Amino acid sequence: MSPESKVWYFERVRIVNYKIEQLERSIMPLALFPDLSQDNIEGSIQHYVENKGAKNITLY
Repeated sequence: MSPESKVWYFERVRIVNYKIEQLERSIMPLALFPDLSQDNIEGSIQHYVENKGAKNITLY
């Protein structure tokens, strides 16, 4: 990716029993995921990416 590449950036909060358990920040290249939607973001990002054919997902 070049510094000029466009990316999706979003944050998600996971709440369990009315308590914030996790804050997730994601950056995804627009060129690889042009059809990313709010429905995808509110669902499983891992399943979305795997359905696009990605084999190795880096989580950290």
